[in-house]
Amino acid sequence: MKVGKVRDILSTDNFYFASAFFGMSSLLAGGLNYIYYPIIAHYLSPANFGEANTLVSLSTIASSVLLSLNVLSVFFVANFSKQAKDIIEAYQKAIIYFFLACTLLLVALFPLLQAALHLTSLSALLATALSLVVNIPVVFWTGYLQGHSKFFSIGVFTLIAAAGKVVSLVALAIVSHGLGFLLLSLTLGPLLAMVYLRATSNIPLPSVLSVLGRFTPAQRLFIRTHIRYVGFVIICIAVVSTLFASDIIVTKHYFSPHLAGLYSGISSIARLVFYVCSLLVWLMLPSLSLHNSASRNRTVLFKSLALAAALGGVGIIALTVAKDFVVGVALGDAYTPYAHLLPALGVIQLVVAGLYLYITYLLVLDRKKALLFTTLPTVLAFVTMASNHGTFSNLVRAYFSGLLIGVGLAYIASLFAKLIARNRYAQ
Repeated sequence: MKVGKVRDILSTDNFYFASAFFGMSSLLAGGLNYIYYPIIAHYLSPANFGEANTLVSLSTIASSVLLSLNVLSVFFVANFSKQAKDIIEAYQKAIIYFFLACTLLLVALFPLLQAALHLTSLSALLATALSLVVNIPVVFWTGYLQGHSKFFSIGVFTLIAAAGKVVSLVALAIVSHGLGFLLLSLTLGPLLAMVYLRATSNIPLPSVLSVLGRFTPAQRLFIRTHIRYVGFVIICIAVVSTLFASDIIVTKHYFSPHLAGLYSGISSIARLVFYVCSLLVWLMLPSLSLHNSASRNRTVLFKSLALAAALGGVGIIALTVAKDFVVGVALGDAYTPYAHLLPALGVIQLVVAGLYLYITYLLVLDRKKALLFTTLPTVLAFVTMASNHGTFSNLVRAYFSGLLIGVGLAYIASLFAKLIARNRYAQ
């Protein structure tokens, strides 16, 4: 093969090379984000680690809102290319204002959070909130670049952000093991990656400084036009992310800080199954379209679910065979008495990942059904765990049964809704 042809294939502007690099870098960044938990666990007591994991879980729920905005940014670039930058700056400004207001509300309600979730550190809460505010322009920028097919730049960005979090965590730990201080690493990683994007991007990025200006009439009009769909997507993604972290929230409420911390360590390892399988969303989404036939869209979904089952299945087998070794190496000997929970939690995270793929599919093609499959499993999971949380084993069984009952009820409700719609159409 000629040198020039090899150079063209490996060019950062080559779609296939850049897409492959984006996929591999996302997997590697997911791994780096995952090992953040075992590393911080070594610096904290189980009680403080439980609090950190609770805050990061709540942050994950909020970040899912931002993730939905990433998808919407791609949509804006694809459908409103000339206005996209202006539109994204409008939503970026609105979301930053909203998150700052939420931060002030959380500070005011901190005594209630202390009572409900046994939180002790206001500085840790503020550090987590700061990381969310910083991540707002991040998701808009990466979505904007995805819309322009700049996958190589996004791949490098995700690696810098993930590695930056881990490296800054280790560096901060040299100075202090204070919980709020260590959680500043959640902000430092994305900031380093933003510097990279701003320095290397060959297309103008949405300005962060636009937050200081007023909304233009065009921006107000576009927000009013699309706010219902944007709000619906945000709510659905936030609720399913709550399901992902529901067991951490419940244990933090009902168990002592020490026990809740031990459980959250095991749960954080099981989440690896979800992290790996949920990456398939980014492979599935570009293949879904309202212009496709229903059978073609279903084929895309089934292939994605089958791949998730295969990847998750391999992970669960590994966690089952080597559960004591994995927990001991990742978290320490204090956590190994609860390693027996790991296989069941891995299966639950695989089910949640499959549900996440299905809900994303429905958000593109059938929004009403998406609401059913989002709310019912989440509500039932919380209800069953709240009613049967005497031991960790009981809680895990309740989590799994509530999840399955919720999915079953959502399926039955969707069938009834379909039948009613057909009868109305026949009349």
